[in-house]
Parts: sequence; structure tokens; C-alpha cells
Amino acid sequence: MKVIIAEEFTSQEGFTPLYVARQNILPGYCGFPLAPNSPFKANFNHLILAFHGAGLIGKWTVDVLERVQFDSRQRLRAAAAADSSPTKKQDSIQKNRDPRKALTIVHMQGPLFLFVAGAFLSFAAFLGENSYSVVSAGSPKS
Repeated sequence: MKVIIAEEFTSQEGFTPLYVARQNILPGYCGFPLAPNSPFKANFNHLILAFHGAGLIGKWTVDVLERVQFDSRQRLRAAAAADSSPTKKQDSIQKNRDPRKALTIVHMQGPLFLFVAGAFLSFAAFLGENSYSVVSAGSPKS
């Protein structure tokens, strides 16, 4: 996941607008297809635990992530150099823009639908209660 974030969501300056947790929320597992009762299964398990205990897996992960971030920044810089760079005035305007959007009727369709559905449902319940009370009041009690 960190590799994808580094490739796709990191700016030229190395800024990532996403928060990534320091540790896994859920433990991750990986599997290796081995035949049952393989003679090298015990050695394989021992080596994986040794690599993990020595911190090599974490180091390899960090190395790969740093390389991907570096390549991503280089690619973005090359793309920016190929395009005509915006003027300082345009750049400051883009930085001052508010990323929040105003609510439109499209945004309000869901709440409006829920309100109308609730109003119809409550009106139907009101009519049902009143008709039941009229019917039960009109019938003779035994």
C-alpha cells in the first residue's frame, strides 16, 4: 500500500496528503505454496523467522519504498519540466483555493429523498392510526 501511495499520491516535493498508520491495524499474512510434508519446510520456516527477527524484511521493505518514492518524484519532475510551468501568480492562486466545494442540489438529493420518504411514512402511520381508531370506535363492544 505504501508503494502505491508513493507512486500515485506523492507530489514532487515529497508531500503526501494521505495519512498512513505507523503499524498494521490488522496483522498481515503471506503464504507460500508448498507441498504437504515437504522436506525443506522446517528450514524454510526457520529462515523466514531469522530474516524477520534480524529486521531484514523491514529493511528490504523500507529500501523498496524509498526507491519507489525517488522514482515517483523523478517522474513527476520530468513531467513538470516537459509541461510549461505556471507563473508564480497562477501558482499562488492554486495554493489559495479552498478545496471545499459548495453543496449543490446533487449533494442534497439523498437527504431530500430520506426526508420525503420519512414524511410519507409518518403520514401513512398517522392515517392508519386514525382509521383504526374510527373503525374500532364504531364497532359495538361485546
